[in-house]
Amino acid sequence: FKKLDYSLAVRGTFNRIIQGDEKTLSKNLGATWRLGYRPNQKLQVRYSGETYVVVPALRTLNNVEQAINAYQIRRGNPELKNTTVYTNTLMLNHKCTNNFTYTLSANDVYTVHPQLATTFRENGKFITQEQNGRYYHQLHFTGNINWSFFDRQLRLFSRLNYKFAREKGKSFSNFYDTYYGELGGEWTFLKKFAVTSALGKLLAITENYPDRKSTRLNSSHNALSRM
Repeated sequence: FKKLDYSLAVRGTFNRIIQGDEKTLSKNLGATWRLGYRPNQKLQVRYSGETYVVVPALRTLNNVEQAINAYQIRRGNPELKNTTVYTNTLMLNHKCTNNFTYTLSANDVYTVHPQLATTFRENGKFITQEQNGRYYHQLHFTGNINWSFFDRQLRLFSRLNYKFAREKGKSFSNFYDTYYGELGGEWTFLKKFAVTSALGKLLAITENYPDRKSTRLNSSHNALSRM
């Protein structure tokens, strides 16, 4: 167990909301945990996670309607539920040699009953109200590679990112898919000056269900240099 480190923390919250004759009580538990393993000086694995509850703000829980103008109304929602968030992160760092290292990581976020701003039409007017969605799920994968040459005067690097996100409400579902890649190099001379150049590409895909009519592709290239 000398190469293993870990920790766990548990916390509790108590909320009491009073509106007129109505009283709402809620008790929530949250936790944070961490686990690390380092078998040698070149390899390290880390895992961490957290769960917590977000209580809706008092201003969104009232049962009052507020006229913004002749066509818009802001309405409270006393039936809003608490939002529960679960996060998990896994990271691997490997120093293969003094000149070559890479890092891999994965992050997962899952939200139950996310609070969403919703607008709908009722009796010829547009009503804005906070409502609970079913869930929001996001996955994010990253990879970084660094390779050095000539006594670390020249460094080549590569970055890859992939992000997946989906949110689902009572009558809709949105899907987001993003890829990003970057290649670059850095030359250091006289131990004081450096020139960096990088080229990256972004590809983003968005789909809205159930009609599947909205799909967007974005790509961009950029080159950066500094001295």
